[in-house]
Amino acid sequence: MPKSEFEISFWGKFLKWALSTGRYMVILTELVVIVAFLSRFKLDKDLADLSDNIAGKKAVIDASAVYEKQFRTIQSRLSAAEKMIDGQTGVAAIVDLVTTRIVPGVRLSTVSVIGSEVLVSGTAASDQAFGDFVTRMTASGKWKSVDLADITATNTQGVKFIIKAKM
Repeated sequence: MPKSEFEISFWGKFLKWALSTGRYMVILTELVVIVAFLSRFKLDKDLADLSDNIAGKKAVIDASAVYEKQFRTIQSRLSAAEKMIDGQTGVAAIVDLVTTRIVPGVRLSTVSVIGSEVLVSGTAASDQAFGDFVTRMTASGKWKSVDLADITATNTQGVKFIIKAKM
């Protein structure tokens, strides 16, 4: 059949397109809108679950904040104690080094360690005992220098001395 004038005109072609291809596009668009609308419910539920999960974890973190603060305080104290003990281990070795050099007749009253300097004070019953002690101190080889800081001879106590030794 011959086409009518209306079918050849712009409005006729548009109407034919709208009734055939256009309706598929409208149906497809409506399907996309419906899927988006339905997915909104799932996404809202997921968002609520995540918010509850975050709130729960935040409460746990807030509750453990005091414990963590105490833990960090104790940890810093332990570090300070470890440094002290390491320093005292060196002091103990120095005191052992001095005490192994004591000879009979020598009595030490103080052994002070200040940095790399050691002050040893005491008394010796005789000049011979004092000389032996000083000889043993200098023969050690662990000291850079051994200096006699003070010496006093008394009739009742023997020889009082102060020795400065540097590591």
